[in-house]
Amino acid sequence: MASTSNFNNELDKSLNVLYDQSSNFKLSVDLIQRLAQQFKLETFVEDNKFQLGSLTKTKKLTIAASSILLDIDFENDDTITDVSISINGNEKRDIPNEHYLKKLDNRIIINQEHNPVSLINKVENSSKSIVENVIFKNLTDTSKVLGHLPRNLKYLSTIDKYTSDTQDLFFYIESIGLFLYTIWKCESEDVSEENWQVLNGFTNSIGKVEVNNLVENELGIFINFWQDFRYINHEYKLMKSTEELLMGNNYRITFEIVPSQYQNDYQQEIIDQEWKLNDNTYKFEFTKAVKPLEGDKYWSFVLNLNHPILIPTLVLEFLEQTDYKQTQIQDPLFRELFEKLNNEEEYTQDMNIESNIVDITLIHDYPYNFIPITQVKINRLIELTSLIPVLRNFIVLTNLYSTLFNEKNKSYTYKRRRRSSRLSISYDKNLSEETKEKLKESLKLPKDVTDEEILGLNAISETANYSTIQPTKDEIDLDSFMNNDNELPKVETRDNYIDFKLNEVDLSNGDIKLSFNSSILTKQFNVSFKISNGEFILDSNSDDMELDIQLKFIKALNYTEDILIAFKAVY
Repeated sequence: MASTSNFNNELDKSLNVLYDQSSNFKLSVDLIQRLAQQFKLETFVEDNKFQLGSLTKTKKLTIAASSILLDIDFENDDTITDVSISINGNEKRDIPNEHYLKKLDNRIIINQEHNPVSLINKVENSSKSIVENVIFKNLTDTSKVLGHLPRNLKYLSTIDKYTSDTQDLFFYIESIGLFLYTIWKCESEDVSEENWQVLNGFTNSIGKVEVNNLVENELGIFINFWQDFRYINHEYKLMKSTEELLMGNNYRITFEIVPSQYQNDYQQEIIDQEWKLNDNTYKFEFTKAVKPLEGDKYWSFVLNLNHPILIPTLVLEFLEQTDYKQTQIQDPLFRELFEKLNNEEEYTQDMNIESNIVDITLIHDYPYNFIPITQVKINRLIELTSLIPVLRNFIVLTNLYSTLFNEKNKSYTYKRRRRSSRLSISYDKNLSEETKEKLKESLKLPKDVTDEEILGLNAISETANYSTIQPTKDEIDLDSFMNNDNELPKVETRDNYIDFKLNEVDLSNGDIKLSFNSSILTKQFNVSFKISNGEFILDSNSDDMELDIQLKFIKALNYTEDILIAFKAVY
């Protein structure tokens, strides 16, 4: 198993190098042949020149495996004229219409024979199948040599590797993709354009499922589940009539098949499990009998994230997601921030807000040990319904941190917050009349005591002759000391501050509970709220007296995912 894992790791490294250098390549028969051989696929080249209609074909490259036969026709060494592919000898078919049926008893019947996202479906207005069209565009898109061909070949060859005489894994994987696609269709059916978050997969149980992306020409199962600053980007898209984002990223999961020490039967789980969709619970069935997985080649699904997501290891462990990959935090300021938080330290920065220097402090109630993950293995598909909302929550939390603590907002370098002040004394020979009178009254001095005698009291702080308590060697502002009505010095007060605290991560549902407390120029604003499935929600225990302003704050947070902008909206 270790040798297989090492091979896959080295293969992934080779593919990454291939993508990085692909712009320097020139498409050729030899290049494609070598690529196919990397995936242990058989290749054959026919050099006979022949005429087919109006096209002259000089070479045919055949790529073969136990269940795949791919033919690529060349007019010359670097010009491709045609692609054809057969998978398990299945015939190409037109795209079917309805593929699932809801029953009154909350059963959903899925017809695999009517799979609208199958590899072998014909592309609309074309005689080519989806897989043929995707591979052809990978090879002929002049904007990027090879396109996603390496990963598409890896996807096909991996499924072929686990296919046996008794198990058509292509059909098995496509049934799983169809099931996930059906979940999204059920949740988004009869939804109006106004509910764009559901249609885009931002608020439903697992996201928007795509099987075989014909826009990016990628084969496989994908889930689009989140978008940074989604409200702002939605308005921008409407205004500019574009699919590009104004800011932030789209978040997508790509399913990958990897070797495993044991076999998970995901399709059997679909039938056995109850699934909650739109607040209703459903059972799923397939029209074609589900065969148990057989053989001694075990595999599992891993979810590849297109962007790293910072999440506490404690949360991953509670979700039983212990098999994952992580990377490094790239941004130096952000890396320093999480190093402090993970070590139970507060992170404080001074910022200029409306011409006021404000002490902003980020506090975690617990050392959650955030790590940036890039991949996680799932043993059951039902895990998606708990994992994806949690990922949304921590993406949003990270956005709050990134908009709050960045070089643009940074006025001073990091400083560790002092939890209490040290007593500091300074001696001023020019004491105010008020201070002199308070000192006389406090020490019960005669009214005829001279100023010089009062100043002579400084010796008390320089020696221990008059007290068994050693005085501090630091300076104390005597005026300030005498203006304090209490016998003991007060703890340092913070005139302008914002405390942003992560109070709790609710492990039962992944909600993140937060509090925001501020005081600027004696004006205070406090609010408790949570992030649930990527949305900010006001804590139900909030003070009714401030409810309107708190709701305005929450609305601004949802719209901007920027805590300073939201604060300024109510400040």
